[in-house]
Amino acid sequence: MKRILVLMSALFILLGMSASPVVAKDLVIWEPQNEGLDGGIVQTMAIDPTNSDVLYAGTPAGIFKSIDSGQNWREINSGIKVYNIVKIVIDPSNVQTVYAASGGGGVYKSTNGGESWKAINQGLDKLDVRAIAIKPDESTVLLAGTEDALYKSTDSGQTWLKVQEAPQSSLPDYFGSAISFALGDMI
Repeated sequence: MKRILVLMSALFILLGMSASPVVAKDLVIWEPQNEGLDGGIVQTMAIDPTNSDVLYAGTPAGIFKSIDSGQNWREINSGIKVYNIVKIVIDPSNVQTVYAASGGGGVYKSTNGGESWKAINQGLDKLDVRAIAIKPDESTVLLAGTEDALYKSTDSGQTWLKVQEAPQSSLPDYFGSAISFALGDMI
């Protein structure tokens, strides 16, 4: 039940209605739980796969972290030059490693749970990264998407190689909306 309520809270935060449920008898009442989350619209969220109390929120004002299921938030932007965080992913094999896609700043990486960040953009032609994914069974392999190209890293983001360009006839943001790995990926 707690996991479901945390996921529902995450959904409400993404919708800009940061809230936490209070269960009274069979009635669920949502109460605001966004102390310290001052970044405007939440564009993305990530939940630590080993501890659902730990949440990351990406906003136009940067990254915020909660260690108490969203009741309190603090800004964790040390090292981030261009905020506008549009996607956050957590390495499932080491939850202290977190990646953030920044619209205009490329890809940022933290190896200490978000306390500090480093830009990892070697090989990216454009820094307007809109999506990022970690290969579940091989976390050193990442994908990053911009509006016109898909990039792959096999060294935890230290270097990137363009693996596919968007077709000329495609709409803007071809690779920038959502990317993920599927079983048997050949990329």
